Amino acid sequence: MIDVRPELHDAAEEFARLVDTICADEWERPGMDQWSIRELVGHTLGSVKRAASYLDEPAETVTHHSPAGYFLTVSTMAGIHDQVAERGRASAELLGEDPAVTVRRDLDAAFVRIDAAELDAVVNVMGGGIVYGHYLLTRLVEVVMHSDDLARALGRAVAMPDSAVAQVLGVFTDMLTADQAAALARALTGRGPLAPTNVFC
Repeated sequence: MIDVRPELHDAAEEFARLVDTICADEWERPGMDQWSIRELVGHTLGSVKRAASYLDEPAETVTHHSPAGYFLTVSTMAGIHDQVAERGRASAELLGEDPAVTVRRDLDAAFVRIDAAELDAVVNVMGGGIVYGHYLLTRLVEVVMHSDDLARALGRAVAMPDSAVAQVLGVFTDMLTADQAAALARALTGRGPLAPTNVFC
């Protein structure tokens, strides 16, 4: 199993760097879908914090057999989009008066636990059990994609490490059906248009 903790560290640092640039009058601006900038930041931070807190919830059975399987299963759960949206709003409230300081403090605390964890441990997450190393890859997807969402909402650049982006793309391609994968291959080689594919993260 590939250890993506170095990529997760680097992606989280780039996320924190981007948060450092947010001005006081930007926090309540639109962020992504129904979230404000503050709520998008809260959700992204929460995705890493949960990687630490789920270590307190061991599982005996693996339900999600891969990162792609996790996203595909969770995306079909009843009410999942409303639940995730509410989590983002709740996480925003925890950012306090100085969100940038909170982000760095909470990331540091989460990584103390993440770095000490066994990758082959099985933890109970949304929808069932998953091998911890696989769950960390889902967190990398969240941090990379939502940092990009945040950068676009702010009109700023984000510079995710190539290795982190490559890992994320691997998860997305694993989520594609054979027909979707063939269409992507055609688009990447100039043989057809790139059709939008709705993947959950």
